[in-house]
Amino acid sequence: MSSPHAQILLAPWLERDKRTGWWGPALILLTASLPTLAIWAWTSAERAGVAALVTAVVLLQVLWSVQFGGLLRQNHPHAARLVPGHQRRLREAAVGLWLLLTAGSALMLGSMFGHTLAWGLGAAGLMLLIALASRAPLLWWPLALLSGWPGFWTRNELWLALRGTAVAAYQQQPLLLAVVMLTLMAWLLCVQMQGGGSGHQKVYDRNARSRQAMLEGATGRSTLRYQGHIGLALARGFGWPFRAWMRHLLARPDTRNLLARAELGLGARSHWTALALAGVIVLSGTVLVFVLLVSLNGLRLQDILVHAKYGLSIGLTCATVGSAMGLSSALYFSRREQALMMLLPGMPRGAELNRQLVRRRLGLAFTSWLLVSALVFTVVLQGDVNDPALAFLLMGMPAGLLLMRNWAAMGPPGAQQPMLLTLLLVPLGGLVCHEALRWLGLPSWLLAASMLALTLLIGAWLWRRLASYPQAFPVGRLG
Repeated sequence: MSSPHAQILLAPWLERDKRTGWWGPALILLTASLPTLAIWAWTSAERAGVAALVTAVVLLQVLWSVQFGGLLRQNHPHAARLVPGHQRRLREAAVGLWLLLTAGSALMLGSMFGHTLAWGLGAAGLMLLIALASRAPLLWWPLALLSGWPGFWTRNELWLALRGTAVAAYQQQPLLLAVVMLTLMAWLLCVQMQGGGSGHQKVYDRNARSRQAMLEGATGRSTLRYQGHIGLALARGFGWPFRAWMRHLLARPDTRNLLARAELGLGARSHWTALALAGVIVLSGTVLVFVLLVSLNGLRLQDILVHAKYGLSIGLTCATVGSAMGLSSALYFSRREQALMMLLPGMPRGAELNRQLVRRRLGLAFTSWLLVSALVFTVVLQGDVNDPALAFLLMGMPAGLLLMRNWAAMGPPGAQQPMLLTLLLVPLGGLVCHEALRWLGLPSWLLAASMLALTLLIGAWLWRRLASYPQAFPVGRLG
């Protein structure tokens, strides 16, 4: 590949390295390795090898998503009009990388499952869908709906007829069909690299706003200015519990709720009302998915719960732990408000502020984890204290201890750091604890007792250290 094409493909990685370092790739690799580790621990090395191969193919799709996003960012309307050969080089880089990743996916999957050419066409089509959805993000909604609707792929007559026709054509002339399909997909891929104009400018500006909103949202900053009229209306709708609680507190001025009133200045995203509403939405969405699986696909609810217990245990625990760890971003980006809070008469200061802040936030984190654990334990695990999925729930117990820290010396939080810590604690830590219990032949309730004792012991030590820390507000002033 010539030097201009190499520079084009390296641009996303150089940009990412300057902005967030290598936390993002490390997070992706860690997440991708967890299923292989679980299969290796619970089944056999042979199956783990198959999982590792499939994981490698999935990582190639992730790589394509990152690279094509970088190509779209470089496809600026002004450069497409003013820089000679700009659009052509972008198209050549996109098609070249697409063919290379298609060949790699086909060889890996074909060596394990056979039908190398068919796997290559499937991988090429999937990467084309990723490219189309990257340019038009609204396409992710129908793609997600169809991917989560197994009954569509098994009972829809139109889809079955199209699949039968494609399979018959492939069996008669596989090479000819592959050449035609790859040529058509390559042309559609080239079309995504636009050549300037008003339409190109609108698409580029819209995607730039979406990317900026995602970056700022990941670090806890407000993204209201990127959401447009519909987004602002939704934000006002979802913010009604926060505003109702604000009116309730302001109507009852009292020294006993002074810190609660001061916390209103930190914003709605880190407030307990927002976390409660998010929990209701997540649980409602989970129930809706179960209802759709039962009604549309004829599955039994008991069978769904048995197969989904690990996913629900890990996913819901990660959600509660992530909300606690994401507090650092919300506090860091509200430092100006905290400086004004300290001017309020009667505001606690020094060690007393540290204790009250940690007490309130620790209570919120523990309460949310306790509610989720009780729900999963009673409904999904059916009250079985020896169920191995219990190990993942228990890993959320000590997460609140991370709130007992020197907030004044905290540095700028990274976008991926809370998620990486959550993955290290819940899926990876839960897997290690589960395997340790199985290797030692110990029951899961012993892990619960040990985790509770360890959490209380460390928590008592950290609570005494709070008095020696500088005043928490404004957060990060000493970092």
